[in-house]
Amino acid sequence: MVSQKKLEAVVFDMDGVILDSERALMEIWEEVAEEISLPGIREVYIRCCGTTHETTGQILRDAYGPDFPFEELDAKVYALRDQRYRSGLPVKSGIRELLEGLRELGIRIALATSTEGDRAARQLEAVGLLSYFDLVISGEMVQRSKPDPEIFLLAIDQLDVPADQTMIIEDSFNGIRAAGRTGAEAVMVPDLKQPDEEIRRLCDYVFPSLLEVLAHVRKRQSQDFHS
Repeated sequence: MVSQKKLEAVVFDMDGVILDSERALMEIWEEVAEEISLPGIREVYIRCCGTTHETTGQILRDAYGPDFPFEELDAKVYALRDQRYRSGLPVKSGIRELLEGLRELGIRIALATSTEGDRAARQLEAVGLLSYFDLVISGEMVQRSKPDPEIFLLAIDQLDVPADQTMIIEDSFNGIRAAGRTGAEAVMVPDLKQPDEEIRRLCDYVFPSLLEVLAHVRKRQSQDFHS
């Protein structure tokens, strides 16, 4: 929901918005799937984006059967990822400029990620971004995963800012479904999948890049936003 008021806070998803981790993981899942002749992993993996570890496992078991060795393959994928990206996962283009711009504008910054908290903190620290965040809400702090809005509502509550003065930035379909139920401004920067008609209806804005989000925020904070 787009408010007439200036922004007080921005809440970020992490994977696919801050870190280019969704693409990195998908590529490794595709390699592992090819080794075991597992079809259609790309489409299944995209459905997992923005969900918890447990939900990801359920999606994969629903797709490939109850005996699918999710924990074994998931551990292998993450081990390969950690080996390849020892100095930190690649960051999304424009994220440093956006975070710095928000800081300069005095806007509070929060993370709301399905990733476990210690892992998220390590990943952000490795690329020099953790210090930008006033608040980190992680997957183990909530009971329900996206598309339930619980994680975003918790972030808004702990920031102690009105929902209509908060922006949520997401890349996944489930993330936007969750953001759209909070009363905050829902902004999508697509990563692996472009929004369909349903998702576009739920978004207040869709921007192709994080730099365009920054331009939008600066305009919103100025007096001529609604001119």
